[in-house]
Amino acid sequence: MVSGRMLDYIEMEDGFSIVKMRPPREIRGFTIAKSRIRERFGVRIIGVKAPNQPFEYATEDTLIGADDTIIVSGDTELLEEFANRQGWIPAVGSAR
Repeated sequence: MVSGRMLDYIEMEDGFSIVKMRPPREIRGFTIAKSRIRERFGVRIIGVKAPNQPFEYATEDTLIGADDTIIVSGDTELLEEFANRQGWIPAVGSAR
């Protein structure tokens, strides 16, 4: 499942996975509530790591920044579609 667009992943059972990735452009600069990630993509952001900041569990008020790393959970196929959306920019040093 890991494509060059994902930084890391854990594949659980029954088609559920957790992915570490950079946020797609279309959600950058928006809170989780404003971007409607769950409704639009069927996945849930469970955590965010901003540069030089500690990890934080995501809430509806969490703002997604351009340089953040996000932890996303959900159906494996939906996560792969979310990670492969156009407008995604790979992390510096990640494989393509």
